[in-house]
Amino acid sequence: MRPIVMTLLAFIPGAVPLFVATGAGSNSRHSIGTGIVGGMIAATSLALLFVPLFSWLVGTAADKWAARGRSRSEPTSATPTVGESP
Repeated sequence: MRPIVMTLLAFIPGAVPLFVATGAGSNSRHSIGTGIVGGMIAATSLALLFVPLFSWLVGTAADKWAARGRSRSEPTSATPTVGESP
């Protein structure tokens, strides 16, 4: 999480001059700056939401898969073991 936020905090101030451009050619620079700043904020927001969610989903699925594997390997009382009569 920290690298994502640090990238945002370093990138946005660097793009602010494009966002608040004035003078000759400022219309195109303002458009590019708006897209860059908005896109970075949106991508960071999605990353901060989906990275932990995806990590939690993978961890939960791995736990369920491991538990399912353990339950299959345990013998049940209906199955006789070696040396035991049926």
